[in-house]
Amino acid sequence: MKNIMIITPSLSGGGAEHLAADLSRELADKYNVALVVYQESEKEYEYKGTRYDLNLFSDSLEGKITCALKRCTKVKKLKRNLKTDLSISFLPQADYVNVFSKQKNEKVIISVVSNMSLVFPGGIKKIFRKFVLKHADHIVNVSEGVREDVVKTFKIPFSKASVIYNSCDIDALRQDFNPDLLRSLCKPLKGPYIITAGSFRHPKGHWHLIKAFSLVVKSYPQSALIILGDGIYKDKYASLIDLLGLTKNVFLPGFVSNVNEYFNCADLFALSSIYEGFATVLVEALACGLPIVSTDCEFGPREILAPDTPVTAKASDIQKVEYGILTPPFDNTPIQITIDLSEEELKFAEAIILALTQKRDQASLDAAKQYCRRFGFDAIACQWDKLLESLLI
Repeated sequence: MKNIMIITPSLSGGGAEHLAADLSRELADKYNVALVVYQESEKEYEYKGTRYDLNLFSDSLEGKITCALKRCTKVKKLKRNLKTDLSISFLPQADYVNVFSKQKNEKVIISVVSNMSLVFPGGIKKIFRKFVLKHADHIVNVSEGVREDVVKTFKIPFSKASVIYNSCDIDALRQDFNPDLLRSLCKPLKGPYIITAGSFRHPKGHWHLIKAFSLVVKSYPQSALIILGDGIYKDKYASLIDLLGLTKNVFLPGFVSNVNEYFNCADLFALSSIYEGFATVLVEALACGLPIVSTDCEFGPREILAPDTPVTAKASDIQKVEYGILTPPFDNTPIQITIDLSEEELKFAEAIILALTQKRDQASLDAAKQYCRRFGFDAIACQWDKLLESLLI
């Protein structure tokens, strides 16, 4: 069996970490998988393979530089000892380690999971990012939009970049769950229950959803908003919730590893992201049979919810599409703790109310569940397998 290494900063938190964990499960039956993680976290995603914790992490600038050098040295030695044939990294802070620790005859794959032109708009960071991408053997992008962005922004040959969507364990998402979970969490509110999930960081734009929800409550006084996740914006969200008088209607349960337990008893899923790479959570919500309202941000939501439309198309108003509702994207501006709503937030609220008033069409929900099969473990594992075989020849 060939030796594959997967490098990721952690196994909890965001979509990239989830993707790394899922990939280890997909590849473990056919390859010797080594999973390299910077530090251990609570409530980690399920994975397979032999795990190696570097235990190297720092918040100070000097410490970060020292850690960066130590990571490269440690991973290089580990690759040599394990006779690694191919390594795959997730997130920029793992990509440079992957490239600088490359061994002779080893193939290096970088997985790009976000909008790089926004993350690296210019300066030395963009130059360094371009250097790292140029020295990878192949770049796997999680959506067509991300691939086009990477090729254009960093002048990467199109042939060196491919698209493999994030995978989901579709069958597991539909397994046992407690139908009274949200009713108990949000007691005494009777619903409808609006849910979302994602790390509490700028790209997810949860404050836009909270502000839009302040209008939804006026139409549905018994409604509840549940935001699954955690992160640096938690205190800011708490302040905004208090300012808007929503403390009895908005719930922050924290990070959960099995979102399906919550999704399966919700009434609607809302995605307020400012930008994404793919938005796997939309597939998870569809698989659980949830109606969806999402911003038409770059990239992912349109590819998932309106697969037959151009990737470059943008909603200028509320737009009903094949698998949900798209709304105009939010501006990439700093978080605002205010009661004033932007035009985009007003439209987002209107779209949520529209989705809640629409009668569920069982045939459409069943079609959406079947559509999700294209993102299932088996389908995506097959694509990864073909790519790895082509590189390991």
